[in-house]
Amino acid sequence: MLKVSVIIEFFIALLLALRPSANSYCQVAINPLIKVGGYTYFSHSRYLGFSVNLEYEKAFKRKEFISHGPRLDYYRMRPYPEKYFYGIENLSLGYELKVYPFYYRSHKPYQGISLGLYPCYYIKTNQYYRYGPGLGSLFGYQYLFKNKVSAAIETSVIYFQNVNPNVYKKNPVDRYYFFFISIKVGLKLRSGKD
Repeated sequence: MLKVSVIIEFFIALLLALRPSANSYCQVAINPLIKVGGYTYFSHSRYLGFSVNLEYEKAFKRKEFISHGPRLDYYRMRPYPEKYFYGIENLSLGYELKVYPFYYRSHKPYQGISLGLYPCYYIKTNQYYRYGPGLGSLFGYQYLFKNKVSAAIETSVIYFQNVNPNVYKKNPVDRYYFFFISIKVGLKLRSGKD
């Protein structure tokens, strides 16, 4: 079983390894963004849980309205024993692909409404939690301030297949939908030319 800290350290090491290549790549392309986000969930004034995510977004050189990059999400929802719900702890590692359909209006990468896909894998964090492959759809809005700092809000609906045989099955196919929202801030990495 992988520890959460090992996964986060791996993701940070991956980002640090990508930075030199991103900077050399950006001599002729758009500088990438590194973003962090999260959200706190409530229902009827009752705390449910939280989410945190890290994201590295990079526009394609010749298709600036399309971006891609690795993403790490962590979700934790509190248990409800009275409803036989024992809580959720999910750590997912994936790769997202986003399209900014209104790019042609402003010709500014990373800005405006975005649509995307997010193939991911939920990593085993506990023997009682679900894990396995998933596919998410993304919808959001992002704005860049002074072409340096980004602010975004994004929703994701993830379709997920549980492969943990030890967890109680709620439905025969053991597939689930998760809906999450996230508020993100980011920083555009610099190459010296942008």
